[in-house]
Amino acid sequence: MQLVRMASNSRGSNSSMETIGLSSIEEAIVEVLPNLGATKLSKLVEILVDPARVGVTGVGDLPFVDEDDIKDHLSRIEVRKLLHHWKKPATSEIENESSADGSPGSQSDLNLSSVGDPEEEIHVPWFKMPPQLMSALKKEERPSPRLRKEMIRIVVDGILKPGNLQPRKRVLRLYAREIVAAYPESFRDEVDGEQVGTGFDSILSQLVNRVDNLGRDTQHNFLKRQLSPDETDQHTKKKISDYYGCVNWQPSTLPKGETEKTQSEKREMMKEVYESNNSDGGAQVDVAEMMRCTYASQRRDINNTKFVLETCMENWPYLFRRSHLLDHAKELLGKDLMEKVEESAGTKFKTIHSFMLQEARIQGEGMIADSVRLIDCAIKKRGDKMPLAIGTMMLLCNFAKEEFSQVVKSVKMTTDCDSLELPGTPCIIAIGEPLETDKFRISIGKTVTTKVENPLAALAVWFSMFFVFNLEYPSEANVLCEFMQRCVFGINPPAGTKSAKKTGKKASINSTVLKLTNQLKDFQFRQMWET
Repeated sequence: MQLVRMASNSRGSNSSMETIGLSSIEEAIVEVLPNLGATKLSKLVEILVDPARVGVTGVGDLPFVDEDDIKDHLSRIEVRKLLHHWKKPATSEIENESSADGSPGSQSDLNLSSVGDPEEEIHVPWFKMPPQLMSALKKEERPSPRLRKEMIRIVVDGILKPGNLQPRKRVLRLYAREIVAAYPESFRDEVDGEQVGTGFDSILSQLVNRVDNLGRDTQHNFLKRQLSPDETDQHTKKKISDYYGCVNWQPSTLPKGETEKTQSEKREMMKEVYESNNSDGGAQVDVAEMMRCTYASQRRDINNTKFVLETCMENWPYLFRRSHLLDHAKELLGKDLMEKVEESAGTKFKTIHSFMLQEARIQGEGMIADSVRLIDCAIKKRGDKMPLAIGTMMLLCNFAKEEFSQVVKSVKMTTDCDSLELPGTPCIIAIGEPLETDKFRISIGKTVTTKVENPLAALAVWFSMFFVFNLEYPSEANVLCEFMQRCVFGINPPAGTKSAKKTGKKASINSTVLKLTNQLKDFQFRQMWET
């Protein structure tokens, strides 16, 4: 069965990118080339930070980049703009008034040009802020929505003083970053200490909306439409990169001592062991070691544009076993997903449950209230907190008005799985009541592939499949998947998204995810002071 795949326009990220400040490097590029597409931006950053090619380790190295380093990946005018800006601190006005392909700026470009060097103009007028706001900030408290809106109004009014043109989004991004840097405990986007996105996306969104509202008649919501920092040019059909969030998407070399022949031999040996029903390998072979050794070959087969699920299951049957799939995901993402979900079970899931209980009391009878009751009954029946794993998925779907049945289904017996109508994207199948059972199966491509024996592992395996097999999140569960990605598993790339497009252009962080993140932080703050 052919899986629906995300667009793949370049090779995977080098593992060294994990420790480099990509956000600052990307911002240094976008500041000069604001219309540069996501594909070209990702590829350029990859070239710059790769030690074998350019070896940039931070923005301080950018003045030493030469034309030969980047000329194969940008147009001539783009190369000249970047080098001119990086080697000469002063910002030329003409740089802001030209499009990324070197053509004269459009009318909307000219209307949105910022005045002067934005780095010199970033002065948040804290002295104009209401005393109540400043008092809360000094105490590291969360300001009320009213005070927060008032702060946004004052900041935007200062930016739009008489004689200034509408600011570019990159200028607003600098203000948002400055606000959060000054008072991180009060403004940073986070859940239980886990930063979401850049940490200042909510403030940036409010600034953009304010500027849009003030200039609605003349600007046609240009800034709001361009909120995402990862927009591609109009000729790119898909904007999502397969290697989004990955640190080792496609190794460029085989392990030391390995050849194509030895890789093929190991693959065939594992197939034989698997087919002999010795699923663990026993004394014959060390399956875990052989899977680790053939990681590069597995990635090459998965990343092939002609990838077919059945072929992968035939060639790499152990990849669909829980332990080996999660080991593969750990190498791919640089994170232990099982470890992350276990951490969340003791903190974030409890916070979400408590918050939703409050929402149920406020809203009265409804889906959230029904789900909270089911979860509480399951916790009482089991005598532990395991129901919170699947229960959190249920509550998030209720909150975002998404389809829980798209990601979790249930049957009475294992044999009933064959009669289920399964989605093409990864799906959790509970054998019994979803909130009470310990028996699960995971499907992908409408095929049941993986056996799992507890709800936390089911959540980790289900989520890992989106990254391992380069899949978009289902449009029916975008918020659920992105919240899990950012707030539970801590995967926060500086740009891009795996969310399936519904209509219009996509922001790098779903607005509902940002809304929930801020509501959870406000809720935690209130709980802290009440206790």
